[in-house]
Amino acid sequence: MFKAPRLGDAAAEVYKNRSLFDTFPQEAETAIDVLSQTVGEIAARNAASEWYDTDLLKRLESFDTVFKRQGVAAVGLGAFNGQGAATLPSATIDAATVQAAESLYRQSPKSRRVRVSGKLDMLRDSDRAFDLLLHDGTRVRGVWEEDIGAIKDLFQKLVVVDALAVFRPSGSLLRIEAGGMEEANSEDAFFSKLPKPAPSRIDLRAAHQVQAANTGLAAVYGKWPGDETEEQLMAALKELD
Repeated sequence: MFKAPRLGDAAAEVYKNRSLFDTFPQEAETAIDVLSQTVGEIAARNAASEWYDTDLLKRLESFDTVFKRQGVAAVGLGAFNGQGAATLPSATIDAATVQAAESLYRQSPKSRRVRVSGKLDMLRDSDRAFDLLLHDGTRVRGVWEEDIGAIKDLFQKLVVVDALAVFRPSGSLLRIEAGGMEEANSEDAFFSKLPKPAPSRIDLRAAHQVQAANTGLAAVYGKWPGDETEEQLMAALKELD
């Protein structure tokens, strides 16, 4: 049995300073509620979910080793209120959940370095979160990696950010993790667009096929595709000199 405080009590400052665009759990919920919902999102293979990132998927994959070593088939999660009544359906971590986490992890594009420009529209000291408002009105959520005091003077200004873009398995942007920010100039307007994953690499091994006598290069090697004789071809080449 685990006991956890309500999120509204444990993170009162975060809830007090949240913006209209933040999607937080209910203040009456606990971390166990959040964990239960997150596992449910992963088990359902929701590739566009905001409840997890690749780090969490990787951690959930490690349960496979635990199950094998301990001979455990599943771990159930349930959340209860103070009166002992269930507030959520239980979420189960089992082999199927682990497989879902592995699949979502493989789907997830790799994080990549990006440069993004927009208006610093929201800045929160308690968790170093910020929002960039792009030229087209799209909102980009970010986390500032350093002391937030270094960028407070940039609030409500057009800025350009050097960051690591983190993507969902669906390929959509989850957040940016910023390590550099400065006031933007006119040339930085080019970077006022939503970061996208890097193009996928071509799997050359998947494209490889066994060559037979009548397929691939062997089917054309040493042959001329036209109807001309060798003498006619050589005569035509001489005329080109």
